[in-house]
Amino acid sequence: SNSLSKTRFESLKMNSDEILDPETRKERERQKEIERLRAAEKFMEIDEGKFECQACGYVYEPEKGDRFAGIEPGTAFTALSSDFNCPACRSPKSQFKSIKKTIAGFAENQKYGLGGNSLTG
Repeated sequence: SNSLSKTRFESLKMNSDEILDPETRKERERQKEIERLRAAEKFMEIDEGKFECQACGYVYEPEKGDRFAGIEPGTAFTALSSDFNCPACRSPKSQFKSIKKTIAGFAENQKYGLGGNSLTG
């Protein structure tokens, strides 16, 4: 009798996932899917050429330039003279740090929507 009840207990233990109520089972499956997707996720950094002053937070955007400082639109930060100062707080060029945009997504999708893709030529 003892070995019979032990066997019955083990079969109950093995089937515990089947005994779970549908909500709990659905939640467990959802968690497994989230973990699978997270493992497939990649992060990609895009350098847009923007630089931020670490002293005050001013952002230099090359496509805009800075008309108050006499900098033409399209001027890369690296092309600015070494005596360039932050237009907002006068900090030196050395106080600026490159801003990179981080994109989360799946590696195979990241090439789409960034200016053009392999489908449109």
